Amino acid sequence: MVRASPKNSGKTRWGRHLIAGPKHDYRERALMKLIARYAAQGTSMLDIGSGSGSLLFRLARAGYKVKGIEISESFVEHTRKQLSSLGFDDRIDVAVGVAEELSLADRSTDSVVLAEVLEHLPDDCQGLSEAHRVLRDNGLLFITVPANPALWTSVDEKAGHYRRYTSEQLAQILENRGFTML
Repeated sequence: MVRASPKNSGKTRWGRHLIAGPKHDYRERALMKLIARYAAQGTSMLDIGSGSGSLLFRLARAGYKVKGIEISESFVEHTRKQLSSLGFDDRIDVAVGVAEELSLADRSTDSVVLAEVLEHLPDDCQGLSEAHRVLRDNGLLFITVPANPALWTSVDEKAGHYRRYTSEQLAQILENRGFTML
């Protein structure tokens, strides 16, 4: 027997609204340490592929001016509902959009975050070109991706990944798009 789920069941086509778990939390904490090391508080931060908003909230708590871009309207709606209850109405802006065609002005942000996003883009190079376009001169890109193509499994396929990266491949793609490794 199958029962129809309520219209607002807390799920999107990518899964539950809350993206969480030990690996997710560890990755975000590690990313926040890196961001704190290189990006000054109060600077603008664009989180492309902001998902359920957990990194947006961490960034806002740390004192950054935060904007999130997310392809899933359900995730954006879910994040917006949380803004008020968490006291972030005036500190976080989140909108529906795609990484390959950002509706932002050239050189409009200090830093861009692509956390577990690049592997989901059919054209990762276009996504990186857009990130570079919206970054101010000497802006920072913080990026995490699944490593090692040899570890590819059906889990990658189910997650909607197009690829995994070696550090050399990722470095070459970034350099080709105008980024300099620190």
